[in-house]
This record gives sequence, structure tokens and C-alpha cells, in this order.
Amino acid sequence: MAVLGEGAAQAAPNCSAANSQEHHLTDDGGCGAIADATSSARAMNLGDGGMAVAVAKTGGNANAINMQPNSSALAGADTRGYSFSVTTGPGGNSLARAHNGGVSVALAGWGGRSYAGDGGARCAGGFAGAFDSTSGQFCLGGGSLWLGDPTGGVKPVGQVTQPR
Repeated sequence: MAVLGEGAAQAAPNCSAANSQEHHLTDDGGCGAIADATSSARAMNLGDGGMAVAVAKTGGNANAINMQPNSSALAGADTRGYSFSVTTGPGGNSLARAHNGGVSVALAGWGGRSYAGDGGARCAGGFAGAFDSTSGQFCLGGGSLWLGDPTGGVKPVGQVTQPR
């Protein structure tokens, strides 16, 4: 039997923590998870050149999954909060931060940026979606087509009324 080529299989960096911390770095990216004794954190990086990080404390549950190259998924949770941060497209960045028993979900696709947490939900760029149960805010869409308020109610500087 002839061997035509040689390949190397490398498992995707997968980090999990409960009352501990774990991190894995490769030439193509990495993951990190930190959690106290009452919490859990999970992070998985499936994309080359990407990163997934999850941090949880005081009963929080944080989950971050990066599925594409040059993307990052960051999740933080405390005080019984549940956060889920996922990137599904290259160049996406998602950040979810949950607290006080709330749920925060951030999803970023191709070139998208999403945030869910303190101050509500924000989306920008390519495809993005976010939801924060504590504020009740959400956004979903991409480019110039959005469902919900992609700014989370924050007006751009050019639209702020200045006192005279």
C-alpha cells in the first residue's frame, strides 16, 4: 500500500472550566475559559486565526464558539446569567455579557459585529444578531436592513441634540 500524502490532524482548541481556568493556543488561534466554583465557562475555536474566550463567576454560565477564520467570540456571565456568543462568518466579532439571571446572545456572521449585555443589544456590519433579556433589546440583520434597533437606542454623534 502506497502512501500518497501525509497530513496532520489537529483538534480544534476546546476549553472548559468550572472552578478553574483552561487555555489552548495554536498557530491558528486559541481558546480560554475561566470560572469560579459556582460557575461554568466553555469556549471552542473552530476558525483559523480566531479566538473564543468565556469567563463566568457567581453562578454564571458563559459559552463562546468561533466557527470561522479571523473572528472572535467572547462571552461573560455573572450572578446566575447565561451568555452565548457565536461567530458564523469570517471577520465576525461577537460579545455577550449576561448578569442578574439574564440571558444574552450575540451572533456575528460574515464581517458582522454584535453585542448583547449592559446597555442592551447592538449590531453592525455584515450579518449580526443580538438579544439581551435584561434590557429586552434585540437586533437582527445586515448592511442597511435591520429588524429591531441595531444601535440599541444610542444615537450617532451627528444626531445628538446639543443644548444652546
